[in-house]
Amino acid sequence: MKIIAPTPEHPLTTLEKIRNTRHYLLADSDWTTNNDSPLTNAKQEEWKTYRQLLRDLPANYTDEDSFSDVLWPEQPE
Repeated sequence: MKIIAPTPEHPLTTLEKIRNTRHYLLADSDWTTNNDSPLTNAKQEEWKTYRQLLRDLPANYTDEDSFSDVLWPEQPE
């Protein structure tokens, strides 16, 4: 995963912001996929679905969309 840093010459586009946030959320939930995760199988499936929704998210938006209008999937409890 590559995080893109903004510069004065290149402010982040909406898709770059979505991807950066998605990368962070995926990295933050990596522990849910480990073999030694304390989660039940049902909870691991919820996290698996959540992580797939994050991966698919950029396909639902373009740079013409506003980042504030992005509908993020809800993280399992």
